[in-house]
Amino acid sequence: MSNRTRKARRLVALQDQLHRSSEWKLAGIRTDIVQNEHTRTALLDTLTDELLGPVLVDVAARRLKTVARERAVLSSAETTQAAKVLEEAQRLKRAERMLEKVRTAEAHAREKADFDTLLDQVAARSAKSDADGA
Repeated sequence: MSNRTRKARRLVALQDQLHRSSEWKLAGIRTDIVQNEHTRTALLDTLTDELLGPVLVDVAARRLKTVARERAVLSSAETTQAAKVLEEAQRLKRAERMLEKVRTAEAHAREKADFDTLLDQVAARSAKSDADGA
């Protein structure tokens, strides 16, 4: 394996790790969004409770505002991270294509070298048979 192939393979491995890391971050953000929605639902259930609802209106309303702000931040982070995941996926694909081009170029160079060696052997045999026959 040539130095170019090793470098290309390392680049593909790095891009793969970066892509997976971005995906994990996005999954974490989406988990936080789901938890935020559960919190919101629980607060709304508390407000509709006949016993505790009237007593906790002010507290629940403040908490709902906080949860809504957190949701807005999480939604923005999700959009940003989704764009990063897409960017990392594109970088990974470019690195994979580059690796394939390097492998193809090396295979072509090996085939050319093998063909040149074969031609040299045929030429040497031909020259030897011409010398033996003369």
